[in-house]
Formats: sequence, C-alpha cells, structure tokens
Amino acid sequence: MGKGNNSFRVFVDTNVLISAMHSRESITRKLLLILSENHHLIICSHTLTEVSKVKSK
Repeated sequence: MGKGNNSFRVFVDTNVLISAMHSRESITRKLLLILSENHHLIICSHTLTEVSKVKSK
C-alpha cells in the first residue's frame, strides 16, 4: 500500500528514535516500520542532532 491521500505526517521525537535503534526486536522499531509503509515520518534536524549526542556518550 502506498502513501496516498489517507496518509498522515508522523513526527518522530528523539526518545522514539533512540528506542527504535536500541534493538531490532523493539516494539518501537516495529511500529516505525509499520507506520513508514503508509505514512510520512517527519524527523527534524534538531532531533537528529540530539540522537547523535546521545549515541556518542
């Protein structure tokens, strides 16, 4: 199923990204994969900067 007229823009925050990156089997990762099939995931540059800082610790 493609991203059509019924799709939403879903903002993904830092905590969600970090949780999804923690494990291939995480519920958060699975949810993001499912959402990305039909919706547009929005990740701002500030969020990416925060994730980078957290992961480098």
